[in-house]
Amino acid sequence: MSEAISIRQVMQIAGCDRRTVERRIKSGVYEAKQFPSEKQNGKTFTKVLAVSLPTPLQAKLIESKSTPLPASPHESGGDSQIPPAPFVEVPFQGMKVNEFDTTRGANISFGTGLQGKNKEKTFTPTGHESAGGGITSNSSDLGAWYQSLKPEHLILIEKRLDIIEGIGRIIEASKEKNKTQLIIELCENFRISKHSYYRWKKSYDKYGLYGLRVKSFGSSRSKLNEAQRRFIPALLRFNPDCRDARIWEYLVDDYPGNIVSGTTVSRFVRQWKKENPDLMEHFRNPDKWKSKYALAFGSQSEKAHHFLHYVELDSTPADVMCNDGKRYTIIGGIDIFSRKPKCYVSPSSSGMGVAALIRSIITDWGVPEIFVRDNGKDYICNQINLALKTLGIKAITVPPFSPEKKPHIERFFRTMSMCLFEELDGYIGHNVAGRKAIESRRTFAKRLMKQGAEPVRLNLNPEDLQSLIDRWIENIYEHKYHDGIGTPPENKAAQSTVPVRKLESERALDILLLPCGERTIQAAGISYDKARYRSPLFAGWVGKRVNVRRDIDNAGLLYVFDMGHNFICTAMDSRIDGMTEADFKSVQKEQKRILKEQVNAIEVLTESPMERRLKKAKGGKKLISLNRITVHSTRALEEAQNAALERNGIQSPKYKTVREQMNDGEAFDPDFYDNDPLAFMENLNIVNR
Repeated sequence: MSEAISIRQVMQIAGCDRRTVERRIKSGVYEAKQFPSEKQNGKTFTKVLAVSLPTPLQAKLIESKSTPLPASPHESGGDSQIPPAPFVEVPFQGMKVNEFDTTRGANISFGTGLQGKNKEKTFTPTGHESAGGGITSNSSDLGAWYQSLKPEHLILIEKRLDIIEGIGRIIEASKEKNKTQLIIELCENFRISKHSYYRWKKSYDKYGLYGLRVKSFGSSRSKLNEAQRRFIPALLRFNPDCRDARIWEYLVDDYPGNIVSGTTVSRFVRQWKKENPDLMEHFRNPDKWKSKYALAFGSQSEKAHHFLHYVELDSTPADVMCNDGKRYTIIGGIDIFSRKPKCYVSPSSSGMGVAALIRSIITDWGVPEIFVRDNGKDYICNQINLALKTLGIKAITVPPFSPEKKPHIERFFRTMSMCLFEELDGYIGHNVAGRKAIESRRTFAKRLMKQGAEPVRLNLNPEDLQSLIDRWIENIYEHKYHDGIGTPPENKAAQSTVPVRKLESERALDILLLPCGERTIQAAGISYDKARYRSPLFAGWVGKRVNVRRDIDNAGLLYVFDMGHNFICTAMDSRIDGMTEADFKSVQKEQKRILKEQVNAIEVLTESPMERRLKKAKGGKKLISLNRITVHSTRALEEAQNAALERNGIQSPKYKTVREQMNDGEAFDPDFYDNDPLAFMENLNIVNR
C-alpha cells in the first residue's frame, strides 16, 4: 500500500483533530511527504503515506474506499473535534467493541463473544465438543468463565482479535503474490511471530473469542493445593522477610505428598504479594500500614471552636545532644484552634515535667477546657489527675499506639526538629540511619583535622536549649503562615471571641501542681516518702484519709487537704526542713550508694559453712564387730531374690510345689501361706517355672 492520503482522511479514520495528526507527523509516527498543488501553482500540501499508518487504521482505510468519507467539520469551518466511533456495550465486565467490529462475522455473539464463525462445531470452556447448534450466550459454563475474566484479560482478547482481523483484511485487499512475506512484515509491526498469528487465527476460527484466551484466564494453574496456598500466607505473616527458599523447605517438610518446585513457590509468593500489598505492609510495619492504607476521613481540628478549647500534650526526645552528653526530652503542648505551641525541656518525661508545662500554659495563655493527653504513666499519674480535677479541666486519654488521635502535636514536633534542631550544634539526626550518617561525617572530619581537634561542638546546656525553643516559637513559628489554618497562629488566636479564663493566684496553682498522694493520718503523723510529718492540728484527724502535697522548694513541708480538697494544715518534718525536693532525693540516692559500697566491701562466701564442716569432719569408729553379724532371711526375701535375678536376666533356681514337697518328704512351712490362703491353693497346682 504505497498510496498517500490527506490529513483530512487520517483525521476521519483515526477519530482525532488536525493538531493531533500534525503532531504525530512531526514526531515520526506517521510518514508524510509534500505534493504539489494542482489548483495553486507553486504551492504544496502534505499527505500521509498509508503504509506508515498502524494496521487497524489501514484496515479502516480499505473499508472506507467503498463508502465516501463525510465532510470534516474542520474543512467546513467547524472547530469541534470529530467524535470517536460509537461503542456497543458488552454485558460482561464492561467490554467495549467498536461498531466497525460488527463486520467480524455475522455469527459472533456479542452477549458473551464466545461463539465462532463455525456453527457446526462449538466447544465448552473445557474444550469438549458439544452437540447441536452451538453454544448460545446463555450457556452457564461459558457465562461463568466470561464473568471470571479480569479487565486486563478482556483487553488482551480484544487486542488479539484486532490483530487477527486487521491482518486478514490487509491480506485480502493486497495484490501481492507472496502473502507469507506480507504476513511476516505485518507481524513484525505488531511485535509478534507469524506462528502466534497462525495459532490465534486457527483457535479463533474454531472456538471464537474463547480461543483467544490465555489458559490461566478464569482459573488457577498453580500446582499448589489449597492447604499449601493457605500455608504460605501464614508463613509470611509469621515472618514477612521469609525467603522463598525457606518457604519451599517448609512446604516439603509439611506437605511431602505434593512436592512442587521452588519456581512454583516463588511465582505464587510474588503474585500473592502483588495482589495483597496492604497485608504485606501490615505484616512488615503496622505503623507504616496505618499511615499508608488506613482510612483518614475528616479532620481532627474540627472539634476546636475557640482558643484553649482543646490542647494536645505529648513528649518526644530532642534530636540534640547537650554539653553534658545527655539527650533531653521535649514535653510539648499545642492549642488545636490556633496551633500555638508551648514546650518544656526536661531530663525525662515525668509527672513533674508535665506539671511544669501545664503551669506554663495556664500562666501564659489561660485555663484550657480540655487536655488531649498521651496514655503514658507520666500523664495519667495521681499528681496530674488530681491537679486537673481540682482545676476543673477535662482530660481525654488517647488509646495506646494511636498518634493519629493527637496529630497536631506530632506534626509540630516534626516541624521543630526539621526547622530548628537541624541547625543547632549537637544535632544527632532524626533516626538511626541519620545518626549513623552524621557519625560517619564526623569520623571523616576527624581524619582531616589535626590530632586532638574536635569537629563536633556540644556547647548547648538544657537552659540554652529551652531559651532557643522559646525564642524560635515566639519570633518565628507563631508569626509564620500556617497552611492548616490559613493564617499565622498568633493571628488565629486573636480571632477567638470566647473569653479566656485566668487565675488570680499563681501560688495556688503551684500548690495544686505539687507531687501528691493519699495517706492516712496516724498517731505518729503522716509517713510520706520515708519522711515523717507532724502537726498539732492532726488532733481529731487520726485514722482518716487525706490528700497530701509536698513542697518542691522545701521537702520538709507537707500540705494536707481532706478528700473534698479542703485545706487542713501544713505538716513538717524537722529533719529535712529547708531541703528542696531535689536535695532530698539526692540525699536518698547518696545513702543508697554508700550502703551499696559497704555491702560490696564485705567478703562473699562461695561455700556454705555447713558444707565446709562436712568436708572436714571425720567418721568415728564402728562399735559393732563383724563377728557378731548373722544373716537374716525369710521365704519372701528368697523369692524376691529370685525375682531380682530374673529381672537382671539370670535364670532363677527352680522350686517345688507344696504337693511335690509333701511327696518328697520335705518339711512344709504352713506359716508362709497363713496370710494368703488363695496363694496356697494356687501353689498346689504350680509346676516348675
